[in-house]
Amino acid sequence: MRRSLLTIVGTVVLLGTGCSTQTPGQPIPAEDVSTSAATEPTTSTTGALDPCSLLTADAKAELGVSGSGDPDELPSGKSCAWQVSSAASGGNGFVLGTAVFPEFGLEQVSSSGPTTEITVGSRRALKSTGAGGSVFAISLEVTPSSRVDVSSTIGGAGEEEAWARVQRLAELVEPQLP
Repeated sequence: MRRSLLTIVGTVVLLGTGCSTQTPGQPIPAEDVSTSAATEPTTSTTGALDPCSLLTADAKAELGVSGSGDPDELPSGKSCAWQVSSAASGGNGFVLGTAVFPEFGLEQVSSSGPTTEITVGSRRALKSTGAGGSVFAISLEVTPSSRVDVSSTIGGAGEEEAWARVQRLAELVEPQLP
């Protein structure tokens, strides 16, 4: 069940084509790059993120999460899931997840329903559903070609409660991103 749930939480459309163009002439060294460009996140900084470390101790306490999470490697990234017991969630056990996709941006989000563009903090984000509407996700843009997804299963809750839970998860994870 854990493996299939993580697969559902981390589902993405694998789109990738290689293109190259050559420009005739001699290469010339570029001028110095400004320091502001060095502060922009890159695909490599996104790939260095550990999805299990995106929840701070305070965030875990607020969400009723215990433990360090259950990490998993995905074909296009890596994920982490936490089982929240029914006692900690008021009778509705559910799974929270984070997934890092260093080479897939918001354009590659796969959803079983319509997506909605939102803003979380100062970031572009997309709300989507998966697994036939039983997984609720928010994908946070790190760069135009990378993202971090946060998700929650519906558990015994209704859609409104599940969306509120994943929205709060996104708000807690967003400050941890480059």
